[in-house]
Formats: sequence, C-alpha cells, structure tokens
Amino acid sequence: MFQPWSAPLTAAIEAPVQYGNGAGGNLDGCAAFAPGSLAGKIGLVNRGGCNFTLKVKNIGDAGGLIGIIGLIAPGDAFEGGDGGDRPITIPGYMVTQVVANRLRAGLPNTVVRFDPAVGVPLAGSMVGSSSRGPQHEDTHLIKPEIGAPGASVSAIAGTGTGTGPSAALRRRADG
Repeated sequence: MFQPWSAPLTAAIEAPVQYGNGAGGNLDGCAAFAPGSLAGKIGLVNRGGCNFTLKVKNIGDAGGLIGIIGLIAPGDAFEGGDGGDRPITIPGYMVTQVVANRLRAGLPNTVVRFDPAVGVPLAGSMVGSSSRGPQHEDTHLIKPEIGAPGASVSAIAGTGTGTGPSAALRRRADG
C-alpha cells in the first residue's frame, strides 16, 4: 500500500532489501540509520514505536531507495497517518505481515522490484476493516448502515457508472 505522504514512485526500482540496520538492530526504524548504510537498498522496518513518516524519512536519510513498513500482526496494509516528519524524499509502502515475513525469510538475498506501471486497482474492492452484513447476531440489520469511501479509497465526481483516480492521485501522477 503506497503511503501518499511519501515521494511518488516515478520509475522502476529493483534493489536488495535490508531489514533494519542489517545487523539485527533498529528493526522499527525509529532511530536514524548510519549515513549511507542503506545506499542502493530498499529498507524494511517493522510497524510500531514511532510515526510512519519518521521510519521512511530515516530510510531515505541513510540513502535508501524505498521504505517498506512491514506489519507485525495479521491484517491488511493501510494508508498510515502523516506524522509530519520531513523531508521525505523516497516512496514509502506498507505491506502485510505475510509479505513482510516472506521478505525477512529471504534475507540477505531478497531483491524486490517496484514499478509504477504495475499495480492492483482498488475499484470494486473493500478494505478489510469495512463492515459487512448482514449481522450474524441480528440478521434483520444490514451492515454497513452508511457507505462512503474510506481507508485508501477516494471518490471523484462523475456519472456514477465509471471509475478513475482521485484528483490527488492525478496530481501526484502529473508531478
């Protein structure tokens, strides 16, 4: 899941993954990494301990190409809050615990490719935290009572029959 407060991915990046400082420390990315210690690498850190923005900023400040925040509990990746840490000069992503564990298991030889031309459309999907219905306890109540975009979903004005990127996404794509 792309983190919209980070820099957009403008070209394909393929690089080895480094977990924390590469020596079993700073696994949450909350402390600064040694300058240049992530040069030419994609940094993977655990969720928790500090702002999502600080984690990705620290990876970028150490020369990392992309910052990945790996969940440490089951659940869907989501758009993390903006903690205000700046400047953030690299793209940031969040991945599920399953994906993060697969990355960690392949170290130190894990290489990952990010490509802006490849993606999974969210149109027609529902975020894992959304209500679904009917309720099991009281089958005459339908969930959700209110429907609206949320999480990483946005709405745009239109005919109601099409799909498209939000204005914010179009602005990011246009530079």
